[in-house]
Order: sequence, then structure tokens, then C-alpha cells
Amino acid sequence: MRMSRRNTAVMLAAMALAVLPACDSHPAESASGLSAKDLSGFVRLHVPKVRDSGDVSVTFHDSDGGAERVRLDLNVTKYDNGYVPRPLSLSFSPDFRRVAWTFDHGVRVAELDDRTHAYREAGAVPPPQPSPEGHSMQYGEVQFSPDGSQIWFVLRPKAKPAWREDGASWRVLSIDATDPSGSTPRQRGHLPAPAQSVSDLGQSLLADTSESAFQISQGNTLRVLERRSDRDDRRDLDYFSDGSQVIPANFRHYAGRSYLRISDTKNGPASERDGRALIAFDMNPDGTVSNERTLFHYRRTSIWNVFVDAANDRLILWTDDGFYSAGVDSDADPQRLFETFTHAEPTPKFHAETMLGFYPQESE
Repeated sequence: MRMSRRNTAVMLAAMALAVLPACDSHPAESASGLSAKDLSGFVRLHVPKVRDSGDVSVTFHDSDGGAERVRLDLNVTKYDNGYVPRPLSLSFSPDFRRVAWTFDHGVRVAELDDRTHAYREAGAVPPPQPSPEGHSMQYGEVQFSPDGSQIWFVLRPKAKPAWREDGASWRVLSIDATDPSGSTPRQRGHLPAPAQSVSDLGQSLLADTSESAFQISQGNTLRVLERRSDRDDRRDLDYFSDGSQVIPANFRHYAGRSYLRISDTKNGPASERDGRALIAFDMNPDGTVSNERTLFHYRRTSIWNVFVDAANDRLILWTDDGFYSAGVDSDADPQRLFETFTHAEPTPKFHAETMLGFYPQESE
């Protein structure tokens, strides 16, 4: 893997946005042996491409070798007709002990059974009633609060043209994650439509068409962020901000106010899918960019994504010829970790696999 690299020294903070906060409602290790370490590393979703052709599951893979560490049964998310929800409609709690998803315009919640390594339905919020104007309504944009105690979602019209009407807004609601069927949805505020949850942006590096996003603060309050971009700037950065923080859409948070973007060329624009250069830069909440530097520039290899492994003080590069570890303070070339993920059992032929992200190992 040949490349040129500019000498750089970048300190990685002890905590990055990719680090998931612990959820107080569950111990670090269960009687079955599932620990926070087991439910960490690379996380991948597996769904059948053809209805009723296989199981839905989520796997956790070792960050050094790509081997499957744990597989959890997600068949509870299947519709009665055999179809499964879209990957982005699924939301996991910070400790992966719960999953919530939209189902028939309502919300369903399942909890992890440590004994069987399967998620079991724990409750549901029925579909909403029509609006006073007679419009059919639905719930969407499901996400967990940072402490895992609440599930937040939006109430919006089913008809998408209504999302872009002048002055359109969505209501934001929340329920108790431990009692989804017994708790009445609580109104938390409004946000301009269309919008998306910040959790959708976490590790995908794919921009969306939403004009706003909402985030749940550490204190479980609503934060509304507006989409911002400067198409006249060569960097072509796409992000959301409320004036006090930046939530990237087509680049990655690194540490503090440092960020990473993948580009086709040195110092080029951010690429939403892949590129040959990895560029670091600092960015203030007002969008001002400084301290821009090229960390890696590959001649023949494309970088598909980059993950911050704060626990091991390194970056992990996902390229078209495998996964590489890069030291943030080292001039050494990135070291190859593995070529592809491996599984404990053969993957069914007609299965689609989606990378949900990388989650550093928690200390036990």
C-alpha cells in the first residue's frame, strides 16, 4: 500500500463522539458473559434481500482481525409479511441492550435477552391518530437519549409533500425506554420540517436532504440544529449547527474541534463516499476552518471511511483493499489489520450487510 504522508502530530482526546456512553440500567457484564467489550468494535446489520429468505441479525467484530465476536438475533423487527425495516429506521440504545424502530407508523421496542442472545419485544407505541385537519400521521426518526433511559421520535404527516410546505414543523415526543407501552408520549418541542435525528449522521459520512436535525443533550433536552454549507468553499463541507457545536454530515468528528474529511485530492472537497486523501482540520461552530493538513494521500487506494478508535489511540481506515490501523502521532505507514470480516457461520447467499459503525471497547 504505497502512499505519501505529511509529517503531522495530532493529539487524540480521550473521548470522541463515537464513544458510546454507558447505560445505567444494565450491568457491564451479564450472567451469560455478554459484556460491554463483547458489544463493541465494528457493528454490522444483516438482513435478507428476499422476503422470508433468512434471519435478521447484528454482529460485533474484533477491531484487529475482523472476526465475529457476538451475533444477536433481530428477527423481532420483521414485519408479519416477512419484510424488514430499513437500516436507518432501527435505533439501538448506547449499550445495545435495547432496539427501537418504526413499525406500521408506530414505534416498537425490544430488549436483549442475554440467555438467548436475541432481542425480545418489550412494548410498543400505537400509530398516532389523524391530525385535526384530517391528515394521516406517523412516527419517525427514532433515537435513544444519551443515557438510554428515553426514546425520542417525531410526529409528522405520512404524505411527504406536506413536509416541505411553508412553515411546516414536526412535534418531538419521548417515552420511557423501560416502559414503552405504559408511558404516554411526552411533548419535547417542535422543529422545522423536514428534519433528521443526529444519530443518523453518526458514522455514515453520507449527506441527507434534511434542512434541520435534532439532538438530545446529555441532560435529555431538545437541541435543534440548522443545516449549513458553503458551496463556494472548495472544501464543500456539509454540517448542522446551533451556533455552539458542529455536527458533520459529510465529514467525521475527530477530537475537540478537530475533524477529518475524505477527499479525491490533496486539500480537495469532502467526498461523500470515497477518496484517496484523508485531511484533518479544525473548525469553529461558525464554520471557520483552520490548521488544515493532509494526513494521508494514497496513489492507488481509495479510502471508503475512517473510524476513530479512541480506546487504542488510533484511526482505522476502511479502504478498497482492507482495513488499516494508523497511529495519530506516528510517521509510520498504516499497518494492515485484515482484509474482510469473518463470521462464525457462513453468511446466507441472499443477505445484505450494512456497516452500522465502530464503537470503542468500554472498560469493564
